[in-house]
Amino acid sequence: MAIDLPAEYKHPPLMAIGDSMYQGVRSLTMSAPLFRFSPPAQVARALGLDETAFSYPDPKRPILIDMEPMVRLLPDLGAIDQLLSLNARYWARRPTSPSRRLTFENLSVASMDIGDLYAFDWDRRSRQADAVTARSAGSIRALSKLEIPDDGGIGDAILGLNARFTLNPAGRDDLEGVQPVDLVKWREPEILLLNIGSNEGLFEAGFEANPTLTDARVAEIVARYATLADHLKEVGPGMKKVIVNGLVLPSQTPNLMPAPESITNAGQLPRDDGYFDDYENRMGFGYGTMTGQVLKRQDAQVAAINAGMEEALRQRLGDRVAFVDLAGQMKRLNRKHERLSDENTIRAGGNYISNMMLESYPGGGFKAGGFCGLDGMHPSVVGYGRIAKEVLRVLGRGGGERIDYEACYRADTLLMDLPGLWTELMFLYRDYRRLTDRPQGDAKARVETLDAVARTAPSRKARAGKER
Repeated sequence: MAIDLPAEYKHPPLMAIGDSMYQGVRSLTMSAPLFRFSPPAQVARALGLDETAFSYPDPKRPILIDMEPMVRLLPDLGAIDQLLSLNARYWARRPTSPSRRLTFENLSVASMDIGDLYAFDWDRRSRQADAVTARSAGSIRALSKLEIPDDGGIGDAILGLNARFTLNPAGRDDLEGVQPVDLVKWREPEILLLNIGSNEGLFEAGFEANPTLTDARVAEIVARYATLADHLKEVGPGMKKVIVNGLVLPSQTPNLMPAPESITNAGQLPRDDGYFDDYENRMGFGYGTMTGQVLKRQDAQVAAINAGMEEALRQRLGDRVAFVDLAGQMKRLNRKHERLSDENTIRAGGNYISNMMLESYPGGGFKAGGFCGLDGMHPSVVGYGRIAKEVLRVLGRGGGERIDYEACYRADTLLMDLPGLWTELMFLYRDYRRLTDRPQGDAKARVETLDAVARTAPSRKARAGKER
């Protein structure tokens, strides 16, 4: 694709492509305030780059779903519908960036898979995005009835809206259909940060407790990385380094917790092999469980995929590529499978930040977890800070000391003010999914499930405290 942008867009010091992890999603929410604390944005600031040198998507409203405020509003469904209505009206207008930028340096788009970086299906995703109107997406009930073309769901429509804004923020006709790698090839950044691969079926393992990783896309991850590397080989010599994140292991996601919860509450430790007998998904659209033996096999499979990815990229990019072993780093932050200590947590805000599922006390205040937000899958500002530190370490240009976990904690509006009803709501939602056994792939059932839980949300409060 021929790209014609002003010369000042050539040769930026830093760019990023990838999925939700690098866009900065938290609690299933996509918004500019969250994008500001994505790992690439934190890396950029640590390297001394301001937001004119490293920009990120800046929509004025979240992309339809804004989970944390919605949880705080419960059980006031009318207020939640008002919030949804404002978001739907904004996105139905096909907004452009208030910065007037023609392209951003962070081109990561939540829900993209590896193939989307070089062969994104713009026709299908645009049809799905266009299904979102002020009327069709302006309330929980409306969302539950929303028909998305091409057998799509709400997530597909959100992906289309997100890609349209992130990859063509000025709405230019000549950039319609642009692929993320096309922009990288044209702009030729000095450093490219890359995080991709979880949406080839691996996200389902952690979010839905899917006990099988037999999805055809999982088997194709290494091959797709090889194709992506072939595209990146075409980037000119101005691109000195490509820093690639490996995949985290399924057992390392906070959302997969030992079952039943009394195991954690009693402080029990796992078996000698490091795994508990059973796990469940604390959040998700369906309810899932898997045994520790199955989870152990999944971890081994993902570890093998990481090794294959690294080999495929090194063969094609040589010494231009370097790898961040996120799975290895997360093994050091394994509070979920170990007794609480300073070694397996991050100290910030007077709390132990860990890979436990995030919990608050009924009266508000931090109880446990904190590496990820409410969905148990996407990191908090502190969690993203840890990832950024590892990227900077591998990059070898310093700056890691500029990422301060205390500052990250203060910048995290969720950790600073956890909803008092969160833990009770999370377990209520878990119990509802377990009783109704909703099908995981049914998008309408997902919205109806959320609606049913919202209508029975607790509102009582009690005293707060912390994990010790």
